[in-house]
Amino acid sequence: MAAEKISDQIRQLIQENDQRAAAELLTEAFRDKNSKLFDIAVVQLANIKKLSDLNAAGVLSFEEMNREQAKTNDSLLYLANEHARLFEGETSEPENATPGWIWKASVALVAVLGILGLLKYTGISGNAPDSFDLELRLYEPGGEQKVITEGEVNIRLGEEVPRQPQKLNEEGSVVFRELSGRYRDSVVHLLYFPTVNSRRFEIRNQNAAVIKNKKRQTLRFEVAFLPDTTLFEALLRGSDQRVISGADITIDGNIHVTSDEKGYFKVPIPKASGEVANLVIEKNGKILLKQDVSVSSGFREIPIK
Repeated sequence: MAAEKISDQIRQLIQENDQRAAAELLTEAFRDKNSKLFDIAVVQLANIKKLSDLNAAGVLSFEEMNREQAKTNDSLLYLANEHARLFEGETSEPENATPGWIWKASVALVAVLGILGLLKYTGISGNAPDSFDLELRLYEPGGEQKVITEGEVNIRLGEEVPRQPQKLNEEGSVVFRELSGRYRDSVVHLLYFPTVNSRRFEIRNQNAAVIKNKKRQTLRFEVAFLPDTTLFEALLRGSDQRVISGADITIDGNIHVTSDEKGYFKVPIPKASGEVANLVIEKNGKILLKQDVSVSSGFREIPIK
């Protein structure tokens, strides 16, 4: 099977919500090939890292984070399309100029980070207690009564991690006691470690981003657990040993993909490896295969009788 085009790899990574890997691949792809597009890729990679920090600090709301990620995806898709046009032989029309919002988004993020810097280095002076206690409370979407009691948490204050992780108690909280007063006005990043290390999550809300001048402060974090995703890829081959192209594949009734000219398809499935999914393969209105399969990453060949 021929090597997958870089532009297709980028689109797949975007679909899998792995923006950082997409930006890193684009940066290497344009290095020494196109300085203008290389610069854009570098800016996007930097912005993705900044967005991650802002999200961890709770500076952006869930809606704002989604909006910024959508802008980043548009930028990455623009770069993928340009790579396909310039180096992969695709015949799409070239952009007359670099879309202005790519640079505007970059400037906006830099401005937000500048505000965070001001919050850290300006504010109350002279009256801060020598030490303070910081309580963290975790809850799931739907209300603070849905507390999270599994796993451990830690904190990053600015660029430092001053303590060891602590287990969440039955009330979904931990208290870091007697923290040094020098951490006042530091941006707080939640470091959460679920009991199951592979369990994915995102922080959707945080009631405060910066430690204030109090002897004790409570920060609340809304944490949403995400479904596990497994990349399922396979090649369809008939009993005559020919590959089956143009087949429609439906997984669990709501995930759809079509095999390419080489009989190959690849699709992310929101299930953990080892779980079972229902697979239906059709072509020209005829069902070729209908069965349950065990979900796992890695290439497989599916025989069609």
